[in-house]
Amino acid sequence: MPSSGFVTLSVFDLLGRQVALLVSEEKEPGIYTATWDARDLPSGVYIYRLQAPIQSGQAGQHLTTKKAIVLR
Repeated sequence: MPSSGFVTLSVFDLLGRQVALLVSEEKEPGIYTATWDARDLPSGVYIYRLQAPIQSGQAGQHLTTKKAIVLR
């Protein structure tokens, strides 16, 4: 995180339903990790989305969306 602000990290199934909310809080600048416990979910493809503030002095949010695969 290049600047402080509110961060959200969510996981969704392919139908768009939120299956996990990993982070939803104010964060200071720095490097963070998050762990997702998917043991109660079936095998399949999931989408995770990170929303974080853009660098200081800029308005808006940075949005990153990526794919994760759960295999059993």
